[in-house]
Amino acid sequence: MHISMVSSSHVPISRYLTLCGHAFWTLLKAPMRAPYNTTSEVTRDMDKGTTYLSQTHYSKEFLRTYNFWNATPRLTPMQPNKRLNKGDCDKTPAPDFHRRYHGIVGSLGHLVRMTRPGLAWAYCELSKYVQSPLKNHMLAAEHVLCYFRGTWSETIRYSRDS
Repeated sequence: MHISMVSSSHVPISRYLTLCGHAFWTLLKAPMRAPYNTTSEVTRDMDKGTTYLSQTHYSKEFLRTYNFWNATPRLTPMQPNKRLNKGDCDKTPAPDFHRRYHGIVGSLGHLVRMTRPGLAWAYCELSKYVQSPLKNHMLAAEHVLCYFRGTWSETIRYSRDS
């Protein structure tokens, strides 16, 4: 997946960079690769005028943390024709179960905000039930992880020529 941001002015890109923070802006100014501990990797080719934004290290650690590194990839982020609903909610989920679900959804949120806008709908659906998830919600979250396993290394590409 490649996403190109095209504009007649620098305002949209500047706004995005402002939202991501001053440290991110500093990284984009330099023709270097960001250290992996920032959870975002920025690769810039000044000659070609391209900038790549990815989270491969964070993605790999996310999948390994929840034991989905060896999962079979899925074709879609959510199961087709299946909707989650509030009637499936448990008012007092087990603490370990709740912590795991909350962690998966929180990590997906970080990915959606930085480099994976294609997961936004799945993240929104899962985040509705973060306070009281049930097994159906966890199965949907695990389906997203299986989809993500197949696409974990995708990047966003910005180009001055696009």
